[in-house]
Amino acid sequence: MMSVRTLSNFLIVLLTIHFKWSLIQCFLYDSMLNMLIIAPCCLMSKKRGNA
Repeated sequence: MMSVRTLSNFLIVLLTIHFKWSLIQCFLYDSMLNMLIIAPCCLMSKKRGNA
């Protein structure tokens, strides 16, 4: 049987990893969305500028 202290440390580590991972996922998701939205707009404006 694990001691309470070990269990709590384990939980804290798990929560920290989960929190960091969710932050990273949010950041990646946001940057992917930005690329999907901004890239076509940039391409369109460049085409308009050339025309």
